[in-house]
Amino acid sequence: MHHQGDSYFPPGFQHDQAVSWLFRRMGAGDVFTREQQFVPYQFIYNLRPDGQQMRSGDSFNHAGDDARKRLIAMMTASYYDDPYLMTMADQGFFRHYRDPGSVFELLFQKPGAEKRPLSELPLTKYFAEPMGEMVARTGWNMGVDSRDAVVHMRIGEYFFGNHQCRDFGIFQIYYRGPLAISTGIYDNYGNAHWMNYLHQTISKNALLIFDPSEEFRRGAANDGGQRWPKKSDHPRDLDVLLSQDYKMGEITAHDFGPDDLVPDYSYMAGEITDAYSASKVSRVTRSMVTFNTHNEKYPCIFVVLDRVDSTDPEFRKTWLLHSIQEPEVEGNITTIIRDGKAHGGGEYGGKLVVESLLPAEVSISKVGGPGKDFWVESTQTNYEAKPKGDAAEPGAWRIEVSPVARNKSDVFLHVLSVMDKDTPHAPDVQKIEAGDLVGAKVLDSAVFFSRDGQMLRTARFDIAAEGEMKILVCDLKPGVWSIKRDNVEIGDTRVGKDGRCIYLTGLPGQYSMELTKE
Repeated sequence: MHHQGDSYFPPGFQHDQAVSWLFRRMGAGDVFTREQQFVPYQFIYNLRPDGQQMRSGDSFNHAGDDARKRLIAMMTASYYDDPYLMTMADQGFFRHYRDPGSVFELLFQKPGAEKRPLSELPLTKYFAEPMGEMVARTGWNMGVDSRDAVVHMRIGEYFFGNHQCRDFGIFQIYYRGPLAISTGIYDNYGNAHWMNYLHQTISKNALLIFDPSEEFRRGAANDGGQRWPKKSDHPRDLDVLLSQDYKMGEITAHDFGPDDLVPDYSYMAGEITDAYSASKVSRVTRSMVTFNTHNEKYPCIFVVLDRVDSTDPEFRKTWLLHSIQEPEVEGNITTIIRDGKAHGGGEYGGKLVVESLLPAEVSISKVGGPGKDFWVESTQTNYEAKPKGDAAEPGAWRIEVSPVARNKSDVFLHVLSVMDKDTPHAPDVQKIEAGDLVGAKVLDSAVFFSRDGQMLRTARFDIAAEGEMKILVCDLKPGVWSIKRDNVEIGDTRVGKDGRCIYLTGLPGQYSMELTKE
């Protein structure tokens, strides 16, 4: 995956692929790792059903149809004989590269090159560190009327600078329209909007910890978000990049399954403490799970758990969620609708229902609307920007979820369910707390996490339901685990060091899991 996002990735990567071809044709062979083949898969997996891309970095190609993506797909597909990238080069997802690009087609594309349908690809893809992102889809059906959901989950590891935002530990959700989005507009590099909003953490679905005395580099507004590197925005070489100052996060777990092609769950977790100033936090973690429910009414459930330890209980902690249209807040439930005309034709019609389960007592406030769509509280300023084109999605609203009580340590637990906008009710969500575990049950799925983030050696919980449940237990020490239900052993399973989780389908009852061999 390329660090410069959905729009600046094509201008950069096209030269990387051209270099590969130059050296190969000169007889030097493959000078880059073969994994370069899969960098363009980011625009396959981030492709929304409406034809646009999940936003990342400085987005200027709002419609997502940059002709350079087609050129990259063709050059990379031809180099590696990749039939899926050749499909992207041959279909109408992107504009044609016209005469200059056609020269490269004549030079490199093989006559009759194989093409394969995207529907053969796994619905979930993990983009490994140093980017550390995962995209989970429920299908490959295209069009505004598609009932397929797309969830983008990002932990991130290194800050590469330039067109990359400070967006470690974020997510985006699309279903029949963009529902949970990354906001802001790239209208002018380095201007007040870019500096104080677009590139700040406040513009993403992320976490803020507000220390009123914190000062940001280059005089940027104190949004409570993630830090700028001390040395420079742009690491000048690999040694500088690999210094601790540019290391912002670390993937602690990632897994999806049990079917590799059509996973029931897609899970990733990470530590993002280093993304924030050490003067205000001692720990920040985020764990995210996307459930493909195979349920037409509620096709996708997203669960996110955050653990935040601040150095001062008075530092306000805030969980952010951004939307295009005004959210409705009632108690601990927030509803977001995306309807109206879509760019390119058709009508959006999606809804997202968010339940804030932890902390037990929260304050949920709405921020946005005219004059406050890019609002930063500490400076009492709306950093305005001018959208470019009707495909732009600057966003206009956000909710801010904060604990009522001021504590050094807080745990946030949210369940987000997608559905059609006319669906009257969200699915029932139940918070489950059992000893060291905290989790949620929704529809026929349940997920559990370690409350304090320590890797577990035992796990005990009750499942009260009718019929079989799909159960995901996270934050487990790697090794062999025994599983019992109602004190009857039902089997052993191995927990890997990458996933650190157990997934099973089981009947209601009392479950106990124990590590028996490391």
